[in-house]
Formats: sequence, structure tokens, C-alpha cells
Amino acid sequence: MLTEEQYKELVRYRSGDILDDGVLTETKRFLYRKKYIIRYQPMRSDGSYSISVMCAITEPGREALAEFEEYTEQERNNRTREEAKQEIQRLQVAADRRKQFKRDIVVAIIGSAVGGLIVLAVQNWPSIVSFFAILFQKIPSP
Repeated sequence: MLTEEQYKELVRYRSGDILDDGVLTETKRFLYRKKYIIRYQPMRSDGSYSISVMCAITEPGREALAEFEEYTEQERNNRTREEAKQEIQRLQVAADRRKQFKRDIVVAIIGSAVGGLIVLAVQNWPSIVSFFAILFQKIPSP
């Protein structure tokens, strides 16, 4: 598998042959060693060879480019899917927080109302007992 730097160097040769500048970097050495690019001297129309040396991509080089691009595309798709999953999880967490907040508000309101009723009942306990006593006295017995 190519590295990013090797890919960038190799992709230069995709559009056509390039004049060899004579500089042999580690990346170019790798490409030559793997036979992804080759050096050649072009033949002139009169049958003699040119002085200039050209570099061209080979079929294994094209396959290496295609493999790298396919891998990169898969990685990009995987990253996109992963980001989409994370976004969905983030939205779900936000929705759960809103639901929990609403539940907390309802519990607080109900708790306050019940607490208030208990306080009223305790403060007015004698009046409540006398009310029910009077009410039960007025009910006829069977």
C-alpha cells in the first residue's frame, strides 16, 4: 500500500510521461524498486534515441493508484458513516436530556403540590376532622 507521499508522486505520472529531472528521492526509489514507474529514452522519428530521459507509469503503478484511491474512498465512507452515527447519538442524547428535564419538572410540580396539600392538612387538621365528623353524623344509619 502506498503512503500519501508516494501516491502524490505517482499520480503525477498518470496524465502522461514526465521528463526525468535526475533527482532520485526516497519516494522515487521506492516507485522504481516496485516497478510502478520506469525510466526510458524516447526514440526520435529518425530512429535515434533522444538525450532526455522520460519517466512513465506502469500497469502495476496504475493498479497501485487504483488500490490507494479505493482504500481512501472506503476510509472516507467509513469516516462519514461513523460521523453520522456520532451525530445521531448526539441528537439522541440531547433528546433524552430534554425528556428527562420535562420529567424532572413534572415531578417537582407534583411534589410541590402534594407537599402543599400535606402542609394545609396538618395546619387545618382539627377543622378537617370536625368536618368529617359532622358529615358522618348527618348520614342516616341503615
